[in-house]
Amino acid sequence: MPLPRLYELGMKYFDKADYEKTVEYFKALERQYPYSDQTLQAQLMIGFAQYMDGQYLAGGESFKEFIVMHPHHKDIPYALYMRGLCFFHRTSFIERDQSMAKDAYQLFRELIMRFANTPYAEDAKLKLQQMADHISADELHTARYYESQFLYHAALARLARVSPDSIHYPESLYRKMECYRGLGEMEEAEKAKQVLIQEYPDSLFAKKT
Repeated sequence: MPLPRLYELGMKYFDKADYEKTVEYFKALERQYPYSDQTLQAQLMIGFAQYMDGQYLAGGESFKEFIVMHPHHKDIPYALYMRGLCFFHRTSFIERDQSMAKDAYQLFRELIMRFANTPYAEDAKLKLQQMADHISADELHTARYYESQFLYHAALARLARVSPDSIHYPESLYRKMECYRGLGEMEEAEKAKQVLIQEYPDSLFAKKT
């Protein structure tokens, strides 16, 4: 089948939200015309169709392949953003599995650092904040448990992973202070206390010190 017809059919089924057929025709185009300029667009459309179909694992892999094969292409910011979204939508905000959140965080962070002036960077910043909060909440949850068991070194190791950009950072400073006091390291406890008071004076935890 001629390339223009394959592309036309791929877009036709995409407009109809028949994403399975969309992927079928764009993959046929990719196989039959691997060196065409339209093939690059077809590759992006495969990932986007999979994303729209809720096939986030497959979509993420499609965008990864595009990034690896065409690292200097003008649409790399878009591919990074979409790959990040694929991980973002696989993140569970109920279960304590951070792997997807960490992958999404790294991709959004890379996008912001490399392509700060693109239209994708602004939303990536919001998603990055959500991922930082999610990851930090899990670390803080585990730290609380270790502290309750008087395992202060283990708690401090977890608290060190709480992002300063997350909403949980003030509590992490408070718990660092408590853990250091539990270990008898009063100088370190005072340092954590002062950071908490100076940087987050209106927080509930600053008022508890």
